[in-house]
Amino acid sequence: MSKEKFEKIAQMLFAFASEISSKAYQNSQLIKSILERKQAEEKLIQEQYLSNALLNNLPDHIYFKDRESHFIRINKDHAQSFGLSDPSQAVGKTDFDFFTEEHARQAYEDEQTVIQTGQPLSREEKLTWPDRLDTWSSTTKLPMRDKEGNIIGTFGISKDITKHKLAEEALRESEEHYRILFNEAL
Repeated sequence: MSKEKFEKIAQMLFAFASEISSKAYQNSQLIKSILERKQAEEKLIQEQYLSNALLNNLPDHIYFKDRESHFIRINKDHAQSFGLSDPSQAVGKTDFDFFTEEHARQAYEDEQTVIQTGQPLSREEKLTWPDRLDTWSSTTKLPMRDKEGNIIGTFGISKDITKHKLAEEALRESEEHYRILFNEAL
């Protein structure tokens, strides 16, 4: 074989080896990227699992709303309080769809205050229902922010304190009753 032919074959082999080496490096980088993405997806799935476990097992009402106070997401307990079989049935609705004007208006105004000020709000609320007796809750509402820090809605948690409020009222009535009896005895 001539020297010239040998050099051409050697150059071709070198070019093939370089190409194979480059492809192997690209493949290793691609595999690394795929593994990192898979790990990130597994972490996201775990985070979603934990969030859903918390959201759907707390005995309190948890909700997320957009800037116009439309429900984005609620937990199972909150859906049940609305008489819904699935939390997704509340998406796009507002408190005006579930409560009387009295409570819905106050809730809307509170949420708009949270959105405007960026400050959380905590209070005891009287919930007035169109089809049942009033109930009470202890509620905390907070601003919901996007990754840039802009307020995009609200979220909150409410605990039913109706039994506590009824017990307080019964105690007040009992005290008043005994005060009247005591004053009559004098």
